[in-house]
Amino acid sequence: MAKRTKPLEYLVISDIHLGARSTTADEIIEHLDICFDRLSDRSPLTKIDILFIAGDLWDDTINFSSDVLGLFLPWFHRLLKWCGRNQIKLRILEGTPRHDRQQATTLKKIAELLAVEVDFKYIPELSIEKMEDLDLTILYVPDECRHTAEIVERDVQSLLDEYQLKQVDIGIMHGMFEHQLGFIPNNSKVHRADWYLQKVKHYINIGHIHTASQHSRILAQGSFDRLGHGEEAAKGAYLIKELPSGEWSHFFLENKHAKLYITIEVKGTIDDALKTIDKRLKTIPGGSYIRIQGLASHPIFQGFETLRNKYPLYTFSKKALVSEEETKRIEISTSKYIPIVLNEKTLTEALFTEVSQNHSLHPDQEDRLHHLLEALHD
Repeated sequence: MAKRTKPLEYLVISDIHLGARSTTADEIIEHLDICFDRLSDRSPLTKIDILFIAGDLWDDTINFSSDVLGLFLPWFHRLLKWCGRNQIKLRILEGTPRHDRQQATTLKKIAELLAVEVDFKYIPELSIEKMEDLDLTILYVPDECRHTAEIVERDVQSLLDEYQLKQVDIGIMHGMFEHQLGFIPNNSKVHRADWYLQKVKHYINIGHIHTASQHSRILAQGSFDRLGHGEEAAKGAYLIKELPSGEWSHFFLENKHAKLYITIEVKGTIDDALKTIDKRLKTIPGGSYIRIQGLASHPIFQGFETLRNKYPLYTFSKKALVSEEETKRIEISTSKYIPIVLNEKTLTEALFTEVSQNHSLHPDQEDRLHHLLEALHD
């Protein structure tokens, strides 16, 4: 392959989730537009060589009658032209099947119909790409592309052997590593970090978990925008740069306009709670999502409609906590104890009940529960 004429730069963004339930498509696209300086040729991002969208561009199946397409397709057209003008390669990786549903196939067709001169590829399968002009090899690993992570490793090794490579330069993935599991136990679909760090020379970027993190050379950029409660950390994308010295460095580009989902904890009297809420809301822009958290017995939950009417610029939800005393009363009032046998059926039913009743469950937890439910069937 030809040697690069300048140090490499690329941007990785993922988990955009167009069509999400709370953060709307027009908000997400507006924040993308801000990130790319309205796709102006004056943007500092015109210096990048590659733009990777590492999975979960969509949240679910998008109907052609949906406003989401009407908003996204004109922006996508502008993105294609911007990439073409500035010789930026665009790659879209397939994400989680229940989110992306291979809908980027349509974008590939649209790009062809628009006849924009741009290097654009949709990556639906486990594969290696050789970019001859950039002297770069890339490993692509979509989410759930094989039944187990062990089979993915086997097939990655087969690809390396086929291309006569010991390592690729970079990895673009969608899925989970062990260090991202949190409270969910390990299962057969979770990748081994140490194995991939041996097979990838520089950075591995992975989408799926919405919280940004770093583990050695593994960068999880997290979701581009906030999509629900529990996502109060910074949102954005990772910019990767090859330095003139030959070393590689990474920079987190924060989406400072990301939608706010704020939890306000209330205690004391109703007046105390209202003062706490009023003080917090003075620093929070309208349009934000506010979750009120407190004991289920707190009077604030009895007058929740009054709260919504007083602050019409915000969307309120509640998280009522049960105290230890109330828990004991519930246990004492139970007339008969019926033991439950834990097996695949009962545990699956319990998890789905929890998800359906807990409306505050955020996408990280949903995806982790999804993996756990799959593990029950392995």
